[in-house]
Amino acid sequence: MSGYAVLIAAAHAERVLAGLPELGWRLTDAAGRISGIDGEGDVQVLAGAEQARPFLDAGGLLIFHEGQGGQTLGVTFYWRQPGTLKLQLDGLNSAQRGALLAGLDRLQVGSGSMGD
Repeated sequence: MSGYAVLIAAAHAERVLAGLPELGWRLTDAAGRISGIDGEGDVQVLAGAEQARPFLDAGGLLIFHEGQGGQTLGVTFYWRQPGTLKLQLDGLNSAQRGALLAGLDRLQVGSGSMGD
């Protein structure tokens, strides 16, 4: 995927991944499915939340869903910097991006480690 992305330093990746639900982003869609795109580019539906981390570790991109707007957020590990979390913000408007970036900053305790 290309476009607008944010990188989260490896030291903060776990905290951000765990904190996405408190920012209004959930792993399940309206039908309760957990989905992502595997390393081959194929859409996969995972059997349960316990498969999410192994899916990411294997090079997959998880799709998180926003509560009201139905927007999606792609989350993966950035292969060029092992352990770095990459969030794809392509489908979000500037207000949504701003709110998410502010929330991510809070999750990282103001570490200033985000970048494009």
